[in-house]
Amino acid sequence: MPVEQIVDNKPKEIAVSIPEDMLRELKWLAEIMGVSPSIALRHAIATDSYIQNEIKNKSKFLVKKYNNSTHEISWTDPKEVVKALDASES
Repeated sequence: MPVEQIVDNKPKEIAVSIPEDMLRELKWLAEIMGVSPSIALRHAIATDSYIQNEIKNKSKFLVKKYNNSTHEISWTDPKEVVKALDASES
């Protein structure tokens, strides 16, 4: 998603319930990015949208570490996350 869409789209206000630890993560992301939590959340959504599209297209994600070692990043299926959240709430 282009930066213009993350920043310039007229935002809609929504209510979202997230666990306290995720709220701390969001605030941390906002702090290290130097933006508001709202912008950090939009950025996270845009990033995940890109990642999910690439996964759908069978792409792989590699990280080259400071010592030049390379590791593949595996992503959790969102449906598994929902199952885990549902189980924790019951």
